[in-house]
Amino acid sequence: METKKVTCASCDIKCSVLADVEDNTILRIRRDPDHPITPHSLCNKGAAYPDQIYHKDRLLYPLKSVGKRGEGKWARVTWDEAMDEIGERLRAIIDQYGPESVSGTAGAIVPYDLTRRFLNVLGSPNFVAGTYLCLGNTSSVNRTTMGWQPFPDYWRTKTIVLWGHDPQPNKWTAEYLWIRNAVKGGAKLIVVDPRVCFSAKRADLHLRLRPGSDPALLLGWLHVIINEGLYDQDFVANWTVGFEELKARVQEYTPEKVEEITWVPADQVRAAARLYATNGPAIIPWNPATDQMSNSTQALRAMGALRAICGNIDVMGGEMIMPYHPTVVTETEIAMTHLLSKEQRDKQLILEHAKLLSYEFWEEYNEASEKVFGRKWADQILAGALANPAKVGEAMRTGRPYPVKAFINVGSDPVTSFTDAQNMHDAFMSLDLLVSCDIFMVPTCQMSDFILPAATWGEKYDLHNHWDWHTFMIGGDKCVEPLGEAKDEYHFLREIAIRVGQEDYWPWETQKEFYEYRLAKVADSFEDFMAAGGLAAFSEHPVLGDNPQFKKYEQTGFATPSGKVELYSATMAKYGYDPLPSHVEQPGTIISDPEMAKEYPLTYFIGAKGDPYFQQQGRNIASLRRMAPEPWVEMHPDTAYDLGFDDGEFVAVETPHGRLLAVCKHSDDAHPKVVRVPYRWWLPEQAPYAPNFSGLFQVSDNNLTDDDPKYADPAQGIPSLRGLMCRVVKAERSPEYSESLAALGDSWGGFSDTWGGNAAKATSPAAS
Repeated sequence: METKKVTCASCDIKCSVLADVEDNTILRIRRDPDHPITPHSLCNKGAAYPDQIYHKDRLLYPLKSVGKRGEGKWARVTWDEAMDEIGERLRAIIDQYGPESVSGTAGAIVPYDLTRRFLNVLGSPNFVAGTYLCLGNTSSVNRTTMGWQPFPDYWRTKTIVLWGHDPQPNKWTAEYLWIRNAVKGGAKLIVVDPRVCFSAKRADLHLRLRPGSDPALLLGWLHVIINEGLYDQDFVANWTVGFEELKARVQEYTPEKVEEITWVPADQVRAAARLYATNGPAIIPWNPATDQMSNSTQALRAMGALRAICGNIDVMGGEMIMPYHPTVVTETEIAMTHLLSKEQRDKQLILEHAKLLSYEFWEEYNEASEKVFGRKWADQILAGALANPAKVGEAMRTGRPYPVKAFINVGSDPVTSFTDAQNMHDAFMSLDLLVSCDIFMVPTCQMSDFILPAATWGEKYDLHNHWDWHTFMIGGDKCVEPLGEAKDEYHFLREIAIRVGQEDYWPWETQKEFYEYRLAKVADSFEDFMAAGGLAAFSEHPVLGDNPQFKKYEQTGFATPSGKVELYSATMAKYGYDPLPSHVEQPGTIISDPEMAKEYPLTYFIGAKGDPYFQQQGRNIASLRRMAPEPWVEMHPDTAYDLGFDDGEFVAVETPHGRLLAVCKHSDDAHPKVVRVPYRWWLPEQAPYAPNFSGLFQVSDNNLTDDDPKYADPAQGIPSLRGLMCRVVKAERSPEYSESLAALGDSWGGFSDTWGGNAAKATSPAAS
């Protein structure tokens, strides 16, 4: 037996773990107690990896659809046969409709930069990704404020604000451990969350805000801090633009007014603001909540202003501005955005009014980015141009404003992940060519023309620094050879690229050679890199750095047009957006539409990553699914009983747009006025293919969301997943639903009693 150092890709934290291997078989996954970045970090998903890699339903051979789209008729083909035909069909589509007719995406745990490189070289501006409402848009908005997305110094901070973010032992485990160690060392913890979540139970202050009212609460903090003189006056005077305008703006957001908007008592607004401002340095780690609302831009702008005026930018224990790694080829360089001509950039599919994620808006920061970071088109964490999925879907369905005919899907499931399940279904069913590379037959794969089997994380090498977010480059070894004919994503994209004339841009024959090119100034080979610890750190890292550099802006300025933190953004004003943060109530809430709220009196938010799952992964892994066999809607017991729902009863969550089926789960942690909706569910045990697609229209959260532009953030164009109105009504499991779930449970020896004692009863044939 030997032990390999490997990167766990069971979620996007990508912890470094140990794999025990014997005879090309992974026996177990263990914590790595000595890793300098993610020591002792392993969750239930990572530990369950052997159940994934050796799963009986893994895709192991290339498949070609030989029936109607979504019919489920497949023929096994070779990689070369599949790639030759894909290349031929792509060339024909490009010849007829242009390169912009090809779109593509990549999942959170596979390389974005390679998919973007393929599309940029091709000439398509229509790269889409889940990051358009998850971290990538945060980075884009923070660029308008301070020119970069900062990375929190968990190791030396004095105050942590978890804003709609809840790391736990089995969810974002490495971050949970960083925070746990900080709190054990004396750091204060503020939690902003409508639920009494895991972190809230350990917090010094817990603010239970109404979902979607985040900008108002942030502006209330700013009101207190500015009016009480608790801000860093030297930093504000020397390194910000627009403080007086911001001061005038926040005067209307008194704690009492903020209480009316947010449900947070005025005294808590004051207490939290004072603690954050006076017990620094402080950090506000990234969170999904402020990414996923139609007032996201204003929330993120206010959060950036809060960090800045309290002097927490690029200081020890604060929010570190970590530039590109100086000796490793960056993902920005790999993406090659500069090859995309202005003519093609102008064809990007976005909502007409929403320019913040456009190439045009991105280009406004090229000069400053080159001055500070040495590169134009800096796309740190996908901060840059992202096509709008709703507009791409419309082009697929209708051909307007031009046809999108082909889609390259790398390790993702866009049919379940983008807004409006019906529109996404109709869009992908309308394509001329849909190619997927994945490990399981998820709904998007079920609709595909070709499926190429993907290697799992223990079957390939890894090199990452979380999309150029920080300056420590982490490597992971390859544990075993891929099963069947599975290949890594680099092989998949390179083979397609070569067949459409991109040979010169993909000179490295293997993923390992590609990583060795990126590491050429660090190590002679990937083996040498891993033998030396698998880490290329730079001085800023608080654990590994021998000469940390802070307040770098004093030498370079910030990567904004003014060279300062822009509390007032002239660029935002140029494009017709509010140059200062403000609170604008979202359309579709109980506040903005009180008449409709009579029918839909509750507020919902779509939960981030519900344990034990990450995104759509894990629903077919017995050791995980036993813990949570069905999607669940979390409700406060008082609310549920008022509506007549027992714990474990089957219900439907309904919005004015659609409905979702789930189990009602009582929890004292829930807010009495708020419903927590499950995220990214599908039912692999149910009939795949048309018309069911493994429960797509029953349990996927995007059945609730509407891609109508009126519900979109006016600057970013993203939809809202948080704070809109809903109602909960009784529902019935269909016989097919009950029988398939019961059969699944029987095949595994039953489900866990920790579900609440209702799972066996609810899924038995007798109960159905």
